[in-house]
Amino acid sequence: MKKNFLYELKKLSPKEWRQFLAYIPVVTKSTLILSLLGFVKKAPDMESMEKKAIFQKVYGNKPYSDVLMRQLIFRVQQIYEQFLISQKSIHNEKDYLLLASTPQKKYHRKKIIDKIETQIQNEQYSIQFYRNKLYIAIEEQETIGESQIRTHEPNYQAVNDHFDRLFLIEKLKITCGALSFANINQYEYDFSFIESLEPYCNENITEEEGILYALYKTYLIHKYHDQDSFFLLLEFLSKNKLYKNEETDLILRMAGNFSIKEINKGHLKYFEHLYNIYNITIKNNCLKNENNEIEFNTYLNIITTAFRIQKFQWAHQFLDNHIQYLPAQSEDSNKLYLYARLYFEQKNYHKALQNLSMAEPKDFFGNILFRVLQLKCLFETDEVDLVNVQLENYRIYLLRHKSKTYHYKLQSTFIKYLKKINNLRTKQSGTKILTALQNESQIAEKQWLIQIIKN
Repeated sequence: MKKNFLYELKKLSPKEWRQFLAYIPVVTKSTLILSLLGFVKKAPDMESMEKKAIFQKVYGNKPYSDVLMRQLIFRVQQIYEQFLISQKSIHNEKDYLLLASTPQKKYHRKKIIDKIETQIQNEQYSIQFYRNKLYIAIEEQETIGESQIRTHEPNYQAVNDHFDRLFLIEKLKITCGALSFANINQYEYDFSFIESLEPYCNENITEEEGILYALYKTYLIHKYHDQDSFFLLLEFLSKNKLYKNEETDLILRMAGNFSIKEINKGHLKYFEHLYNIYNITIKNNCLKNENNEIEFNTYLNIITTAFRIQKFQWAHQFLDNHIQYLPAQSEDSNKLYLYARLYFEQKNYHKALQNLSMAEPKDFFGNILFRVLQLKCLFETDEVDLVNVQLENYRIYLLRHKSKTYHYKLQSTFIKYLKKINNLRTKQSGTKILTALQNESQIAEKQWLIQIIKN
């Protein structure tokens, strides 16, 4: 039994108890639940809340059953979670399942329930759908139990099926997170249990399972590098309405990571797939974080992907429509940089330099981005002397941050080769530089350097 949850209930203030108890009749008529809550509210201390004492209070002289006790606690916990949600302002009137779990006038509740019947399939793209299905199945089981008709099947199959689905979602969510960590950090996990479920999942998890289907495809993609599952997932994401939640964020992030891994292997066609994933994320309003902000790196990744497939106008429109969601603490400088990056790709180098001259990056990584882009703009405008001056300034700046070993190596090598190319005088020396450059494994802006030396 989840004692911690009951202890949390016990700590509610008198006002919170009144609000919670007033909420109960809206979602259930179960006398078992009311008896349990009455016991917890009146219990003199935590020690008196032993599970057998609670069971006797709720079920009378019925033989103790740990299964019944756990189901009842689960039911109350679900109701309490919905009660907490109901205390918050609800702005999205299309979230009908959420609205249905909040106190409403009878007429309004009827309208909401009617909407649920026509829109519930869309809610399959949220884990809340599966929680609600289990919630309803257990409510039905309790209603049958209270009728005391012994020949009436107590809804065990439905409860079991919904428990299975909800368990699979939670299990796949954890496993996908573990796979993501393992792939980045070369860590090994034991996935034998979920592997043993694969035959069942392959047979029974179809597109109609919504978010469960998407999570299972995500698992297959990263467990087995399954490209067929990747394309099936992309097709699913592109044609269905998604909801902003942890599961959707995980699926979209891992689909993007898979594309990036393929790009890093040289499969450049995956830029198109990554662009499509970003488009899906934007279309479904899944880009912003809990603070209604979009991180700077997210902007950078999106526009860089668009540039690689020549979607300059799209990138410009994306920035215009979303730039107001930059985090406030670095908004001005990062905004200037993002548009400078766009102007560079459009070959409007003077406007890019104008933006960079007004920016004031405040950290090491910001300085790297700004200085490198400035150098590229100066080189493209044939400012040979200015490039040499800025290269020396950049070299001195990096020396002060030598402790950042990885970035120091990448950027120092970049400075070395750009200086050679900037001062290039003969075709023969250019060929030697190109050969050496192509053999470098740790260098920033390698493709750009190769491009300018070839030109």
